[in-house]
Amino acid sequence: MADEDRQQLREEIAQEKYGKPFEELDSDEKMSVGGTIGGRRGGEARKKQMAEEHGGDVHAAYSEMGSTGAKKGGYSTGYAHDPEKQKEFDANDNANFPEK
Repeated sequence: MADEDRQQLREEIAQEKYGKPFEELDSDEKMSVGGTIGGRRGGEARKKQMAEEHGGDVHAAYSEMGSTGAKKGGYSTGYAHDPEKQKEFDANDNANFPEK
């Protein structure tokens, strides 16, 4: 991306987020603009990678992610940090909370 394009993108995002030119932003606001730019670039790159992994269909990739769900012992139980509590769950159901 050319310097001119970068500056234009910074200006557009600064206006969208803060309603003022990039040069008038404080340092935290400038970092936020940079993060937005980086996030967009990273997001687009990740979508492209996921699509390539699923025959060009990014929607199939997201669908697979959604159907995979939380893994046994993950934070869905809330007990990933406590091995003793984790033992209370059976192998088939990570939402089998013990009765009180």
